[in-house]
Amino acid sequence: MQAYNIVCQHKINVPFGKITGSRARVNRSITLLKGRRYNMKTEKIASSRYSYAFPFFITLLLIGWTVIVSPYSQYGDNWAILPALIMAPIVFFWHMLLIFNNKGKEKKILLSFYAVIHILIFLMIWIYCLMKISKDSL
Repeated sequence: MQAYNIVCQHKINVPFGKITGSRARVNRSITLLKGRRYNMKTEKIASSRYSYAFPFFITLLLIGWTVIVSPYSQYGDNWAILPALIMAPIVFFWHMLLIFNNKGKEKKILLSFYAVIHILIFLMIWIYCLMKISKDSL
């Protein structure tokens, strides 16, 4: 019985340790590791389901920042307007990242549609929030 275990035990070195066991178990582990490694490299940001909602959360953050800060801000306050100004490039960049990091034509088309609709709505909200915070008009 002991000789059988020695013959059937396979070992493989991986970056974080060793996998031991039967050939089938080692092959399954290698497949899982390859799949996990593939996802980490190519779709690290796009694999999370929360990453799709991140631009929407930034929009909610902008609205919350405007509600909190606008009663206390005065004309020309940089401390109040700067966070709102920074949010627009973050939303644009994140949408581009979502589109280009995903594979599949249908998924890219759907994410492009989501990006266009969200950015159009975000621009209206963003301009209104900037006017509300800075106490200035366009």
